[in-house]
Parts: sequence; structure tokens; C-alpha cells
Amino acid sequence: MAPERPGIMKLLIYSDLHLEFGADFRLPENTDGDVLILAGDIITFRTLCKRL
Repeated sequence: MAPERPGIMKLLIYSDLHLEFGADFRLPENTDGDVLILAGDIITFRTLCKRL
């Protein structure tokens, strides 16, 4: 874990996960951040609806 630094925001950025192809994505256990940003191709709406 990184030392506290006032005014610093840690971003976790993941892109193009393509979960519609069956990828079993999980964040690493030692992940530490303030904001998670998911960008690009994550999952199709149709696949998401099937999983709900």
C-alpha cells in the first residue's frame, strides 16, 4: 500500500476487457485505488442483460 499523499488520486484503468467472450475478469487482490475507470469494449448490452 502506498503512503498517503494529500491531493493525489490513484486511478485504476482497465480497457477492452471483452467480457462477452467469457473472460472471468477479477481485480487483483492487492489492488489499491480511489477510482476505477472502465473504458473501451467492456461487455455488450445483450450479454449483460443475459447475465442479470
